[in-house]
Amino acid sequence: MESELTGVVELLSQLTSFNSVNKHLGGASNSELNMHLFIEKWAQSEGFETERLAIDSQNFNLLVTHMVSPDGPWLMFEAHSDTVGIEGMSVDPFKAVIKNGKIFGRGVCDTKGSAAAMLWALQEYSTCAKQFQNIAILFVTDEEVSKTGANLFVAKHLPDISWRPLGIVVGEPSNCEMIVAHNGVIRWRVATNGAAAHSSNPSLGRSAISAMSKVILAFEKEYCDKLNRSHELTGKAA
Repeated sequence: MESELTGVVELLSQLTSFNSVNKHLGGASNSELNMHLFIEKWAQSEGFETERLAIDSQNFNLLVTHMVSPDGPWLMFEAHSDTVGIEGMSVDPFKAVIKNGKIFGRGVCDTKGSAAAMLWALQEYSTCAKQFQNIAILFVTDEEVSKTGANLFVAKHLPDISWRPLGIVVGEPSNCEMIVAHNGVIRWRVATNGAAAHSSNPSLGRSAISAMSKVILAFEKEYCDKLNRSHELTGKAA
């Protein structure tokens, strides 16, 4: 068991070593590429099939599959490869450090830990005497900001795949608890314009901040206070 633990921790350390900071948060435009190339090579060396699902000329989602039976059911696991930025970190962002039984490094929790666990579990599953379903692991790009990889997978890639998963396990941090539902979110972009003026004659100016505060107050009164939808698992909309 110790050797297995060492193996998955080493795999996580290797994934952490890649600077895959999201391109909108200070990373390169193809920040996930090297990590995906590493996973692709690792998966192929373990005997798994891989497929590059194109995002653009620089980026791709990576699909790793292990098929037990052509007619068997499929279960998919998913992890995103990008991370948030590295500003303010007190440890080397791209070197996994073990301290007091915990691993520190950019992305080890969200979600390279999930990625390493999924890959290692697939490796062990593939050696089991009894295997009842086909397994796929999907690694997507740009989750932290635009959800580009996941959105394109649903809209473009999934329709071209010959099978459909019976379920998908998403590897987001959840205190190791199974989460089966969560509330959605809607966002608007609102701008208010003002006019600058010298403090000696403020009547010539117009405060954009004051205008925005009125928008927020109206939004809370006319929209938020009237929300009444509720879900049995996630509670009231807010």
